[in-house]
Amino acid sequence: MYFLRSFRLISRQISYIYIKIYLMKKHLLTLIMGIVFTQTLFAQTFMTMPTGTATTSPSNACLSCPGSGWNNEMNVTVSDGIAADVNLMKNAFCFQSTCYYSRSLVSSQFGFSIPGSATILGIEVNIIREAPAINTIMDTTVMLLMNGVTQSLNNKSSVSWPATYTNQVYGGPSNLWGLTWTPADINNPATAVRLGVYNQSTVSVSGVNVDFISMTVYYANPLGIIESQTSSPNVFSPYPNPSENILNIENISNRKIEMVTVFDIMGRKVLEQRENTSQVNVQSLEKGMYQLVIISNGKNYSWKFVKE
Repeated sequence: MYFLRSFRLISRQISYIYIKIYLMKKHLLTLIMGIVFTQTLFAQTFMTMPTGTATTSPSNACLSCPGSGWNNEMNVTVSDGIAADVNLMKNAFCFQSTCYYSRSLVSSQFGFSIPGSATILGIEVNIIREAPAINTIMDTTVMLLMNGVTQSLNNKSSVSWPATYTNQVYGGPSNLWGLTWTPADINNPATAVRLGVYNQSTVSVSGVNVDFISMTVYYANPLGIIESQTSSPNVFSPYPNPSENILNIENISNRKIEMVTVFDIMGRKVLEQRENTSQVNVQSLEKGMYQLVIISNGKNYSWKFVKE
């Protein structure tokens, strides 16, 4: 009997130890997952800069090239409701530059500065556009031109354009458009977005409008931290005051700045400011390159600057 009681006691002790080990492992796993989730949540940053230029390809002067040419192409560089536009004939009618489909609207010079050590993970293109009426305009081509030459997969949408200005997203954080990209490819001013459309209706249309084209590039730095840079309208303009180590933030569009944060080149937060956000004192920072991130109306805008 004594032996049996001892055996039961030892069994309970072993079970107790096993449960403690299991709980310790469970808590440790929860802690690790929390750390990983926190890293992922706060590691993503954005850089904003105005889109550079846009043109019709082939050019409007090419009368022997089929497809209607775009007008006022440079209007896609700013999101202001003033658009690049194209006039399209009724479906199936095409004679030189009077046609039911458009030539390519090519937007380039996005001004990226992706670090050379980064790994490109995905590319997202945002196009703000509207049609003169519903069920008239469709994409024919939404492609990237790597270094202005190599064509990507066609990521056109399968739905018709809306009759009011709406942002359409193409690609995404893990979509490389069928190509292998290097930071040099992204930073190349010739890398471009190519857009083509057609009229599926039985009447001619005018006022096929594109207000703005932007690109977001997602990448990982050598530590595995995912970052991104976005081209977008110039709504804020920070400029340094070297003598006082101050960054003055000019609010061009009168948007409320909710928070200003500064990250070092490794993605670590080194400064955060929620009040008096029109001026940021960077005197305490060591010399080097940093990224300034402005949060306004739920969106992130950022620039790189050098502390000398």
